[in-house]
Amino acid sequence: MRSLILAIVVLAAPAVAGTAAIPIHESDMPNGMRYSIGVRIGGSDVEAMLDTGSAGLYVLPATLTASDATVSSAGFRQSYGSGVELQGVIARASLSLGDVTGSSDIGLVQDVHCVDDKPNCAASRAGLADYRIGSGKPGVGFKAIFGINFRHTKAGNPLVAMGIKSWIVELPRPGEPNPGTLILNPTEQERAGYRLFHVDRDRSWLPGCLLKDPDKVCGGVVLDSGAPGISVVASERPASFPWPNGAKVTLALKPDEGDALGVGFDIERSPLSPTFLGAEPRPNAQQVIIRAGTVPYFAYAVLYDEASDTIGLKSR
Repeated sequence: MRSLILAIVVLAAPAVAGTAAIPIHESDMPNGMRYSIGVRIGGSDVEAMLDTGSAGLYVLPATLTASDATVSSAGFRQSYGSGVELQGVIARASLSLGDVTGSSDIGLVQDVHCVDDKPNCAASRAGLADYRIGSGKPGVGFKAIFGINFRHTKAGNPLVAMGIKSWIVELPRPGEPNPGTLILNPTEQERAGYRLFHVDRDRSWLPGCLLKDPDKVCGGVVLDSGAPGISVVASERPASFPWPNGAKVTLALKPDEGDALGVGFDIERSPLSPTFLGAEPRPNAQQVIIRAGTVPYFAYAVLYDEASDTIGLKSR
């Protein structure tokens, strides 16, 4: 990560009671950095991977006790960009994040496999007993995933279910010794200064472009703490790809008002790097999607306001 260069580039609601700051931990996994938070589910303390690219709390077997959750008759199937699909039943459980408590639907995983178009995903290398979330290696990783995106899913967003109306994600940055912070129900002062993007909650895409003079790729930008590297998903690979190792690129994002915001970085060849830039051709793609991974979080604190369907960015 020594060559990770981030530069913030300028390109031409009431507070809710019960605010809390939850530490975000960094883990160096075999397939890149992952981030996690501690959550109490029923009476069990669980370290769950924090994923801003999905919604829902899903828990692998042998993680909770029988008294931690009340199982329903509803089933679920939840897939991820990695190609992994979780399948199981919905349950109801009490949750605690620091001093903030509530209850939420959660998914109890009973099976894990790969989606048809990614048959070699991490689930193909481990049985259910050995599969872990976030690492790609059997027995290594997390036994739960805590998705906090706006998207509608079977389990729903656990923060919203707990009555949390907005939250701020500040990921730990490469080389910094301190953990990051997930701020729940931030105060008016903590919410000040953010540039806002209104989003479709089923997509949560920000309008933006990857710029490398004279080349440009534009589309819907997904901020995703659970994804290593940056990937362009489109019906065809961009004609100018691959951009060379070491090339200087700007990820430009256009908020509702004012000039565009941007993050500058150098492309790294290693797929474990947050600035690895690749393409994922998908013939049925209806539009270009830029999966921006963690790079925007290193330059900006990110505010999610569920009540107004807005995402905000503020320089760190």
